[in-house]
This record gives sequence, C-alpha cells and structure tokens, in this order.
Amino acid sequence: MIEDLEYNIIEVQREVVAELRLLAKYNMENRIIIANCGAIRALIALLHSSDLKTQENVVTALLNLSINENKNEIVVVGAVDPLINWLLNRSNRLVLVLYIDEFIIAESPK
Repeated sequence: MIEDLEYNIIEVQREVVAELRLLAKYNMENRIIIANCGAIRALIALLHSSDLKTQENVVTALLNLSINENKNEIVVVGAVDPLINWLLNRSNRLVLVLYIDEFIIAESPK
C-alpha cells in the first residue's frame, strides 16, 4: 500500500492516503505499522500534490499518526516546516476539515 503513494496517478494517491488516514485514526497498532513501513516520508512528499483532497488527507493522516510514538519520527523526517507552510496557506479550509473529521463524524452514532 505504501508503495502506491509513489505512483504518479492522482486517483491512486488520493485513495491510498484516505485509507491510511482511516487506518491510523482509531488504532494505535495501525499507526505504528504505517510509520514503520515508511509512510511518513511518502505522505510528506504528497503535501505538494496538485490534488487538494490528497493534501487534506495527508495532513489528517499525519495528525492521526502523531497521536502516539510517531511524533518524534514526524519531526525527525522534516514534516514540521512543510506542515506549517501548508497550514498557513489553507488554514480556514483545514480547520473545517479537521473539525468535521475529528469531532462531528467521530461523535456520530455508529
């Protein structure tokens, strides 16, 4: 799955990033596995994707991956500056996306 992030097909990248975001959202073991497979570096590279939905999913996936032991790796691989730049350029939309994803959907009855 991680190697699919390197394909130059936007639809494939968008789908894989969305899957990683969801896999990392609720499960600590998934977060560790995803990080150990090298996904963090690949996700950071996709912050420059021409597809805004992919970019939003990258930011949310990195947020989900940062919930536990992966925070240090996210900093070490150089994600902080690209994330800050992305956030500064798209903060209003991101706040809405994160709010909907993390609070409204997470709190809705299943």
